[in-house]
Amino acid sequence: MTPETFESIVGYLVPELQARGVYPTAYRPGTLREKLFGKGPRLSTPHPAAAYRNIEVVKRAEAAREAAAAE
Repeated sequence: MTPETFESIVGYLVPELQARGVYPTAYRPGTLREKLFGKGPRLSTPHPAAAYRNIEVVKRAEAAREAAAAE
């Protein structure tokens, strides 16, 4: 697929599909997470990845643990 092909699809095919009602003309507002899971834009607190929201705090805590283990 060349850039020109992509531009042709966007310029010609998508508008025709939209006119036929088989391709969306607008999207619901919100993040992908909200659209997929419907629970808001952030991970819930019990989710393991939620602990990494503030990565600097996580890095400082890891450094402190490493320093304590080295002593």
